[in-house]
Amino acid sequence: MATYQYTARDRSGQTTSGQLEADTNSAAVSQLREMGLWVTNLRVTNGVRTVPRERPSFATEFVYPLYTAVNEKEKSLFYRQIHSMVAAGMPLYQAISTLVDQTSNPRLRRALAAMSQQILESGRLSEVMARFPWIFSALERRMVEAGELGGLLESIFQRLADYLEREWTLRLQIKQRTLYPKLLLLALIFIPGVPVLVLQGPAPYFHELLGFWGPIALGCLLVWVALRYMLKGQSIRDFYDQVKL
Repeated sequence: MATYQYTARDRSGQTTSGQLEADTNSAAVSQLREMGLWVTNLRVTNGVRTVPRERPSFATEFVYPLYTAVNEKEKSLFYRQIHSMVAAGMPLYQAISTLVDQTSNPRLRRALAAMSQQILESGRLSEVMARFPWIFSALERRMVEAGELGGLLESIFQRLADYLEREWTLRLQIKQRTLYPKLLLLALIFIPGVPVLVLQGPAPYFHELLGFWGPIALGCLLVWVALRYMLKGQSIRDFYDQVKL
C-alpha cells in the first residue's frame, strides 16, 4: 500500500489537498470520489513506481528530431483541451484518455494512449512526458513539472497553450518570409542540370544530380549525427551554448 498526495475539488468548487493510502491509483481515485472530491492531481509520495526508461531507438534519436509529425498548433489544442477538462474536475489520466479519441494526429494519439496508462502507474505527468521528448520539448516538461510541484498545473496548461499558439504564428511568418530563399536554393540544385535532362533524358539527369549533391547531403547528415552524439557531453554542450550566444 502506497501513500498518495492529492489535489482535488469539492462540490462547491473549492480546491483541497491532502494524503491518503491506497493500493493503486485507481483505488485512490475511487476513495476520493466517495468523499465527494474530483481529483486534479495525484502522485505517490512513497513506494514510487517510476516509469521505466526505454533505450532510445534510431527513429527517436535521429528521425523524430527532424520531423515529429506533431506541430505546435496540435499541441496547443491538446493543452487547451486538457486545461478545460482538469479545470472541470476530471482526473488527469481520464482527461488524457478522453483526448485519445478526439485527437486526429495518429502519432500524438498513440503517445496519449500510452501516457494515460503510464500516469496510472507513476502519477507524474512530467515523468511520462519525458518518454516522448520528440513530441514534448524540455521547456514543456519543465513547466509541467513546476506546475505539479507548485499545485499550478491548470494555469501551466493554459500558459503552454498560449505560448504554443504564438510559436505557431511565428513559425508561419518565418516560413512565409523565407519562401523566396528556399526557391532560390531549389533552383540552384535542380536548374543547372536541365540541359542534361532535355538532351539525354531523366536517368543521366538524376545520375549527375546525385553524383554532385549526394556526397554533400551525406556529409551534412554525418556531421549532424556526430554533433548529436557530441552534444550529449555536458562540457561540449556548454561550449556549444557559448558559441551560440
